[in-house]
Amino acid sequence: MEKLRTYASAAGVRSELEVMISAMRVHGQTLMPSERQLCERLKCSRKTLRNVLQQFDKDGVTRKLARERLLSSPDAGIGHRNIILIAPTDEKTHDPTISLFHQELSSRNDLTLHVIDSMSSPEKVVQRVSQLADEGVNIAFVVANSIKLAKLEKLSDRITFFRLRADDLMRDSSMPAVITDYHYGAYIGIRHLLNN
Repeated sequence: MEKLRTYASAAGVRSELEVMISAMRVHGQTLMPSERQLCERLKCSRKTLRNVLQQFDKDGVTRKLARERLLSSPDAGIGHRNIILIAPTDEKTHDPTISLFHQELSSRNDLTLHVIDSMSSPEKVVQRVSQLADEGVNIAFVVANSIKLAKLEKLSDRITFFRLRADDLMRDSSMPAVITDYHYGAYIGIRHLLNN
C-alpha cells in the first residue's frame, strides 16, 4: 500500500522561506529558486507555496516577473507580521487586552493587528480566522472561552495560537500564583510574545 504524502503547512512554509530569504540576502542573492525547486525543498504542495509567495509579493518582500521571482530591497516587508487578536471588543467587558495591544503596536511598524470579536458566534470567529489564514496570517492571540478555543483547534495546523487569560490562574487552586496587577501582567506578557 502506497504511503500518503504529507505536506508542510502554510505557516511552516512561510517560516522556512523567511529564513531562506534572510540567508539569500546575506549572500547577496536576489533570484529565488523555481517553484518546483522550492516545493521539493520545503516539502509542500504547489498551491501552498503559491499562496505564501503571493503574500510575499503583496507585502513587498518579493517581485514576480514573467518566469522568475526576485527579492525586493532588504528593508521591504521582511520581518513584517500580520497577527490576529481574538478578544472581546465590547468596552463593557473591561478586558484591557485590545488597548494593551494597541499601546504596544503604536510604536512599531513591523506588525499589523487584525481584531476579531471573541463574543461573536464560534462559527463567525472560525470563518474569519480561516480567511486570514488563507491570506498568510499565521499567529493568533486568543482571549476566549474554552468552547471557542475548541472550535479553533481545527485551524492549529495553519495558525499558532497563544492563549492570553491571566484570570484562569485563579480557577485552579492547585496552581500557586502571585498576581499583583492583572493589567500590567497582561501588558508584560503581550510585549514578550510580540517581541518573540
